[in-house]
Amino acid sequence: MPSALAFLLARLVKLIGAATDALEQSYPDGVAAWQQEIARQLARYSAASLMAGAGVDTLSNEARVKVTADLAYQLKFLEKFGIEIQDGETWQNGWNSRAASYANSIKVPYWRGAVKMLPLPAMPAEGTNCYGNCGCAWEIDELDGDGNADAYWRRAKDDSCGTCIQRERDWSPVKIRGGVLQV
Repeated sequence: MPSALAFLLARLVKLIGAATDALEQSYPDGVAAWQQEIARQLARYSAASLMAGAGVDTLSNEARVKVTADLAYQLKFLEKFGIEIQDGETWQNGWNSRAASYANSIKVPYWRGAVKMLPLPAMPAEGTNCYGNCGCAWEIDELDGDGNADAYWRRAKDDSCGTCIQRERDWSPVKIRGGVLQV
């Protein structure tokens, strides 16, 4: 895993953990405030992650739109999780680790930045059965001509999930010509 992404993930996991520990202590009160805090941190770290991946200090309009869409997707799951917590009769053991798993969602914007917003079919951790617990990455081979590249899905683990194994088979390479994904 790239060091910048590992750093951001570690910090976000700690922040989510602290917020979730506080919620556990005040359970069942405070679910709405907890959700707002997690959403705030996810927004903050999603933007930071994309900037780290791209090696830039600000988000372009295109990047901002992508971060917003990725975040909205995660917030739907967070909302359902919040309802589940609110409706629970007692605090469940798995809730802390489930909350921490939301940190993996910042892998998607990181890779969007790292691949310079190329129109790839998916990013590592996006729509995988392993929920981002893989070490998959895109390897980009830039070609002559504007917007031309071959991209290769690379797995980092021998025990990758079925989604990642299939992506490596199907997407090695995918071709982008003139900034357009070729299908």
